[in-house]
Amino acid sequence: MLDKTSIKVIEYIRCFKDATWHYNQGYHFDLPYDEFILCLYYLQEQNYIVLEQVSGGIVSAALTHKGLHAKEFNMISLKRYALDKWIDFLTAVIALSALVISIIALLR
Repeated sequence: MLDKTSIKVIEYIRCFKDATWHYNQGYHFDLPYDEFILCLYYLQEQNYIVLEQVSGGIVSAALTHKGLHAKEFNMISLKRYALDKWIDFLTAVIALSALVISIIALLR
């Protein structure tokens, strides 16, 4: 799952031709540049982007397939989580039902 900043950065990069941001295109974004760079490194670790780097820093950032379809991958991740935790959800519903029934019984 991605945080709001990461989603904003992915959307920003998506606006460029071929979904690739180049350093020489400038930086026009409502996020401090240092935080933008840190977010790029995080997105690279999560395989959402590929960075081209030289000794002076980042030259470009291109979205991967996962980056181009980030919302779909987040939805898949959420569905997997729900499938893994369905028994926990069911247990919570049963416990809540038992609580409500016992409160109603006490009030009578």
